Amino acid sequence: MKNTTFKTLSLSAIFGLSALAVSAQSADIQTKEAAPSAISISGQVEAGMRSVFSGNFNNGANSNQLGGYTRPEFDLGFTANPVDISLSYILTVFGGKSFGSAATERDFGSNMYFEHNPTLIIKSQMTDKWSSQFLADFDYQNVTGNQSSNATALALEPSLSYKIGDRVTLSGAYYFERNTNPNAVGLSNDDIKEVRAAKDMASVSSKLIEAATPSETLLHAGKAQIKVSLPGDASLTTYGRAGRAFDNKASDYYQYRLHSELVVKPATDLSIRLRYRLTVADYNTDKFTKFTNQGRVIASYSVNPNLSVDLENYGTFGSSTKTGAKASFSNEQFLGMTYHF
Repeated sequence: MKNTTFKTLSLSAIFGLSALAVSAQSADIQTKEAAPSAISISGQVEAGMRSVFSGNFNNGANSNQLGGYTRPEFDLGFTANPVDISLSYILTVFGGKSFGSAATERDFGSNMYFEHNPTLIIKSQMTDKWSSQFLADFDYQNVTGNQSSNATALALEPSLSYKIGDRVTLSGAYYFERNTNPNAVGLSNDDIKEVRAAKDMASVSSKLIEAATPSETLLHAGKAQIKVSLPGDASLTTYGRAGRAFDNKASDYYQYRLHSELVVKPATDLSIRLRYRLTVADYNTDKFTKFTNQGRVIASYSVNPNLSVDLENYGTFGSSTKTGAKASFSNEQFLGMTYHF
């Protein structure tokens, strides 16, 4: 699991205290507005090894994968003061073997997947202090073996930011996310019993229609973020998010998230991202809560301007207060080389 500035008139100019300031600033605005637009095109191709180790703590069952991946990426940028538009597309292709006591799809072909991830970002620098951004991120994963694992996710996030001094930026955003499994999940054992015991066809039809409906979760949330620029090209970003999730196959729930990310450059050619995320899903109706702790390390070492070595390690620990629920873990790792065009 990737400014331009529009200056307003100063108060002294507004009240006529400095005609010279007005003239100079107006000329500055005209110069900025006259700046030509620019288009940038770039890309990269990453290839390497991917491994996944996952399972439950209680019974020791585990399901693991090991194989190779390739990840081409294409980026298109357009700048027309004061707006910056960037569009990227990432395709991840993985193929490998599955093993472990809980693994079902073991052969190479059944573990292959294609993941499509286009992203659109529109930024606008409204003043020296204020800026806005709109993010649209779409992800579709197609698994060749277990079709029930196919999934789509769409995230939309308009945000407004205010800069304090040279180092601190505060942001507020509305966040919308739609997760869908486009494949019918079928009837559960309880549903089958109800269908067999049903006295009328209307009840049977209702159950069959529900089973054939793709599962879908909609999340509406508010988000508050603070980003602090640190010495040495480092930064610390922390945000909190809270909202309501609506699930057409299960109970609705409240979701809370705390996210923190530290970016550092210990050396000229080395960059590291350290990320921690806690997600809490509160199923108020069903009287239980799910906790998901996620840690992520992303490191990139630049061998030369066109070649880098990249590592991404993603660990997850999940637990629940639901009776009989088992604590789970997973660790996913990508290790590869990237050629930058």
